[in-house]
Amino acid sequence: MQEQAGLTTFPDAKGAPERELLSEPQRHFNGLGRLRITIYRVGFQVQRDLRNQFEPWLRYYKAKIETTDGRQVAQLTYRVVNGNYVEDFQEDLQMSEYGGQELEEIFTLLYEKDGRLRDQWMAGEDAGTKIFGPEISAKATKVAVLACVDKDPRGDFLMVHEEFRRNKIGQWALHALFQLLRDEGVKVVLTRPSVPRLESSYKDTYVEGLLVRRNLAFTRKAGFRRVGASPVFAYMPVDPEHPSRQLPADRDAVSFLYT
Repeated sequence: MQEQAGLTTFPDAKGAPERELLSEPQRHFNGLGRLRITIYRVGFQVQRDLRNQFEPWLRYYKAKIETTDGRQVAQLTYRVVNGNYVEDFQEDLQMSEYGGQELEEIFTLLYEKDGRLRDQWMAGEDAGTKIFGPEISAKATKVAVLACVDKDPRGDFLMVHEEFRRNKIGQWALHALFQLLRDEGVKVVLTRPSVPRLESSYKDTYVEGLLVRRNLAFTRKAGFRRVGASPVFAYMPVDPEHPSRQLPADRDAVSFLYT
């Protein structure tokens, strides 16, 4: 076995879901029928109210994807950062209880303290295809991060149960999420592809490389493109004419980080 079997335990719902999305009636996912995405904001209501007061810039969501008869087939986690409420991104992320290690690492890697995209990803040897620039800065705008690395808090990643893979469930779930985020004014969606639930005996082996490349192909098929030569990928939900949306997947930047 290469990856740990099964989904992680989905946390108990804390109150009513924030949103529910249904797949189109004509889509049946190889006999599974219509699917439903149920999105919950993490935490009890009183916790969310306190975060609204002290951390108005951060929203933390978990979503499960189920058949209409209640079988869970996939899950994902994402956060939305509203840069209109942030002065020092690095300090706020370090102090936040609900930011998580993945969000902190991605923002520290890509952005200056004020939310501007670091120059190294726009010019020089780390600029890659140069398809992204100041327009993906986090300052004074909304940025979402799709978690894909099994770090603190554990279990924060996109995963389709192995029994239901190769039915385009993951691609449908991502594009449904993109539409939701676009409608909510999110300008940029970021992610960092990985193999979050790799069996320990396969770490740092050729097998891990194969699995990472599989997940990279999935990420690019969804429309993400690499930010410079960094390990972070971006998607522009509000701008279908952005150069990254026109760049073929096979022309996206490669990086030594994934070889």
